[in-house]
Amino acid sequence: MRTVTLDAGSRFCRLTLSPEDENLAMQVSPLFLAYLQNKIETYASALVESKLPYNPDPGKQVEAILAHERLRNFVDAYQELQSELLTALATPEQTER
Repeated sequence: MRTVTLDAGSRFCRLTLSPEDENLAMQVSPLFLAYLQNKIETYASALVESKLPYNPDPGKQVEAILAHERLRNFVDAYQELQSELLTALATPEQTER
């Protein structure tokens, strides 16, 4: 790894990576991919099994909807990461730069 620097302008602690470092970071083990798939399955199962409960209290109803959407966001984010990793692994010329 070369130099990884903190992007001081990012409110969420973004790290600045060179294209070469980013390509190296995308090369993960099959075990990590299995772990990531298990995370996706855990959140997707919870999402499918959960039902939005009805509550006459609008505040509690909003909380239930937000909890449901949080699960959906985890599934979407992990699936996006998995797709990026699989694409990087399937594209060998990226690692040869």
